[in-house]
Amino acid sequence: RGADTVHVFVVLNRKGKEAQWSRLHAKRKAGANAQVSRYTFRGVQIRKTTTTKAVAPAPADNSAPPPVQKLSHSLEASLGDYELYSDNQALMESLVTRLRDAAPASDSLLKDAAYQRAQRFRAERPMLEGFVKVPDLSKAPFPPSPQMNTEATIRELHPERLQGVWFSAGMGRDRMLVRGALLGDMSPGSMLDLI
Repeated sequence: RGADTVHVFVVLNRKGKEAQWSRLHAKRKAGANAQVSRYTFRGVQIRKTTTTKAVAPAPADNSAPPPVQKLSHSLEASLGDYELYSDNQALMESLVTRLRDAAPASDSLLKDAAYQRAQRFRAERPMLEGFVKVPDLSKAPFPPSPQMNTEATIRELHPERLQGVWFSAGMGRDRMLVRGALLGDMSPGSMLDLI
C-alpha cells in the first residue's frame, strides 16, 4: 500500500500539432539507468521505460545491508489523436481499453457529478485542462498519535465534502485565460472553511 496505491496519468490531444509531436519524439532519449521496451496491447504499441535508482549509498564499512534499488516506470502510447502517459501498466492498459471501446465505461468520468459541475468553469478554447477527483479522505487510515485523536480531528473537518479540483487554461486573441475551481459541499463546518 502507501505510495504504490497512487498513480498518475495524462491524456493529451495532439490534433493539429502532429509535426511538433514528431519532432519531440525524435529528440527523446532514455536517461541513465533506464531500460526501454515496447509491447502491444489491443493493437496499440506501448513504450515502457524502467528506471533503476539506488535509494541509499553503499556503506563504507560494510556494516549495513547494501542499498536497495528502486524501480520506476513510465509508459507512453499514441492512440488516434491522443498521447497517453502513465506510471502504471494496469492504468495505461485501462486507458487504452477505454479509448478503444465505442461505449463509455460504466464508471466513466463523464458521468461523475463533480466533473459535470466543473465543466461550467472551462476556459475559452482550452489548451490544457485538468481534473483531480478527491477520494473520500474520511476513510483513509490515520496512524495513532498519543498527543491527539487524529481520526476524530480529521472526521470533524469533513474531508468527504471536498469532491474535486478543476483547472483550465486557454488562449484568447490577446490574452491567456486560466480558471480553477474547488468543488465540493460548501456548507459551514468543514475544512473548506479554512480556504
